[in-house]
Amino acid sequence: MASVSVGLFYIVNLLGLKTSSRTQNILTVVKISLIVLLISSLFKGVTVPPHGINEGKIYTYDGTNGALLLLVSLVSVFFTYGGYQQTINFGSEVASGKIMQKGIVVGILVVLFLYLTINYTYIKVIGFDQMKNANAIGSLLFEAWFGKLGAKVFDFAMVLSVLAYVNVILMSNPRVMFAMSEDKVLPALFQKKHPKTEALVPGLTFFALTTILVTFFGKGVDDVLSFSIFLDCLGMSTSAATLLILRRKNQGDGSVTGYLKRWTPIFCVIFVCAYAFVAVAVVIDKPYSALTAIALVGLVSIIYRLFYYKKAA
Repeated sequence: MASVSVGLFYIVNLLGLKTSSRTQNILTVVKISLIVLLISSLFKGVTVPPHGINEGKIYTYDGTNGALLLLVSLVSVFFTYGGYQQTINFGSEVASGKIMQKGIVVGILVVLFLYLTINYTYIKVIGFDQMKNANAIGSLLFEAWFGKLGAKVFDFAMVLSVLAYVNVILMSNPRVMFAMSEDKVLPALFQKKHPKTEALVPGLTFFALTTILVTFFGKGVDDVLSFSIFLDCLGMSTSAATLLILRRKNQGDGSVTGYLKRWTPIFCVIFVCAYAFVAVAVVIDKPYSALTAIALVGLVSIIYRLFYYKKAA
């Protein structure tokens, strides 16, 4: 199913940015509608007791491991609030930088509202104590509307939700590869576009095949999620840390003035530390996923040193 989904949206993205962006708009509306439907179970006036226990690793608060539990819980939270960085990759194709900035801010506010609201719904419909270690709590909210069919409806909703993510990474990441190719970090091949649709065919093809390959390394959703968020943590924290280096070299400082100029380094340090903590949480919770991610980064680093670094030197 994962491979078929990637293949489907690979074809969609081959048709060009307009087609893939329209598809993304439709999928985003569907995803938000499904979340609103989950939240609406709050007004059903019923409670749904859990009837499944998570068979994976179960953490129990013992009075001393609060920091550990917080770190582990932040893995999913950070993944939920992620995605805004994908928007930046379309910077060269957006008419105005202000439009992109507003989109990121509004998007995060919408996610914040939906995230807090659905968690409030979980507590009210399922119960805080009853929810601990429960399995597939989202399906329990659907049971408030659809009864025993709730789990099946939830599975279908999850598939639709994931499709939106599959499409956006196939839209975004080939553009990163295009920019890296322009900077001569990747071969010039990744700058090639389709003459009619302007689709980034080499980068899109390479990334789609890589994505399909990665799915075979994961034993389940949690493993793939941990693998992805660990790589996100490495990329996001190191990218943000470069702002401190650029600031010290007085590069790109002219666009930030006054209040923001004083506070930007502090926000940057908080950002870097936060993602570093989440990376540590992945190592603690899913060491296999973290090790796989480290191995991948190591492999890419070796390839970089052999084929690009010596050439650049």
